[in-house]
Amino acid sequence: LAVLSALGVLIGSALAVYYSSATIAKSLESYLQFGGTINESIPLLPVVFSAALCLAMLLLFAYVGLRRIGGRNPLELLQGSSRAPKTKKNAVIAETAAVNADFSLIRELNSFAHKSRPAPGFMRRYIWKHMRRSLSRSLLLIIATGLLFGSMGQFAVLRDSYKVLYNSVDVKARFSGIKLTRADDVAESGFVTGGYYEIIHPTGEIPLPGIEEEYVFCSYSLTNDVSRSVTDDISFIGGYDAESFSAQSENICIMPRSLMEEAGLSLGDIVELNEKGFLGYLSAYNFIHEPLEALLRSYHRHSAKAKIVGCFEGGDGTVYIPLGARSFYQVLMNVDTLSLAEFSLRNYHDALSFQQYADSMLDPDAARSARFSMDTSEADRAYNTYRLIETLYPIAFAAAVLTAAIIMGLMILQRIREAALLRVLGTTKRRTRALLTGEQLLLCFVGVALALAVLFALHGTGLAAAAAAIAVYLVFHLAACAAGSTAAAVNVTKSKVLELLQAKE
Repeated sequence: LAVLSALGVLIGSALAVYYSSATIAKSLESYLQFGGTINESIPLLPVVFSAALCLAMLLLFAYVGLRRIGGRNPLELLQGSSRAPKTKKNAVIAETAAVNADFSLIRELNSFAHKSRPAPGFMRRYIWKHMRRSLSRSLLLIIATGLLFGSMGQFAVLRDSYKVLYNSVDVKARFSGIKLTRADDVAESGFVTGGYYEIIHPTGEIPLPGIEEEYVFCSYSLTNDVSRSVTDDISFIGGYDAESFSAQSENICIMPRSLMEEAGLSLGDIVELNEKGFLGYLSAYNFIHEPLEALLRSYHRHSAKAKIVGCFEGGDGTVYIPLGARSFYQVLMNVDTLSLAEFSLRNYHDALSFQQYADSMLDPDAARSARFSMDTSEADRAYNTYRLIETLYPIAFAAAVLTAAIIMGLMILQRIREAALLRVLGTTKRRTRALLTGEQLLLCFVGVALALAVLFALHGTGLAAAAAAIAVYLVFHLAACAAGSTAAAVNVTKSKVLELLQAKE
């Protein structure tokens, strides 16, 4: 058995290395599209060290166990202990008194009929007493069962967690220099959710009230989500908040408090917004040499007027305007090209298809300015780990089920002498098998219950997501334990009683 086990360790290690290399290559093959290379080799030193450690432990236990068994004679092994049982002095006296008693009194006793005890009660008492007598073996079986079930339960939770993780990673798709109409088409394509739009115009000015040719310079930002654009707290006048501001189509704006103080403005005022240097532009193209008053009237007539509905501390001199205020396009910018259009990918598995779709949505006439980017590296890492766990899970599942059956069988095979003694005492084969199997299954249930309690303590309600996988493994685990115990119990009771008494455990 030791030689076969050693061969099993060596062959299993070699197969594990081969399978791990193939799994690594399969899990990382998606990185080939980025022009990288895959190193599927496994360091030799840890493999050799692990195999050597397994062999050393195996041979150590085999040597100690076989040496202990081989040094004792068969009769001593059958007896179970070389020490004679201790008897109490009173018991010896009672026994002597019984021998010297007058047996003629027995004839005067009424005869009685023997009544066999009910099988369930007898089995329950026997199993309970045997578990107490062999406490170390019972604890070993409970711990082994709990570790197997707990490990597979943790594996199932880990697999479900990574599945949720790679699906919950927010993959951002960003366009720049794309027209607003095309951004709307992308939002309705079914590939993405949400949609954050922003148009930034860095050259703007606000004329000071009552002072000709004096301005406060600023920049304009049209956005459909001002709460994302402005991270500071915004103070709104009555009837407005961040959500309603972003959805407005009227000419309103918010600006930094420092900019308002510099321009001499307050909440509720109507402010004029214009292009930086627009008055100079009018003066340069003033062919009929109109007076300054006429140029100023033209300047004010071509300004965009907006109501100040909010202000905030800090800022970099940017005036924020709702994207729905389309009149600002014609008055200030005369463009409808977005500086940024950002979306969240709806399904990670559609990343490649969406990449092709996004490339087709870029305007060929604006190829130099239009850009698209999407970073899936974080989701890729989570998905590759999930694929690795998903590949290993059925193998671990089968190995755990098989191990459970083997452990149950070995525990019963170690009780050959006990089965022989039960048969000598008149216990039927069926009841002997039921005693052996029932005790094993009871201990198995205890180990499973403890493992479930530990898993629930670690994960709480998060265990519900992996409940289906854990339930499937529970069914197979209990079935394997029942099959292994039954097969071993049948095997140890099918021989003749005298043959069983001559066997070593």
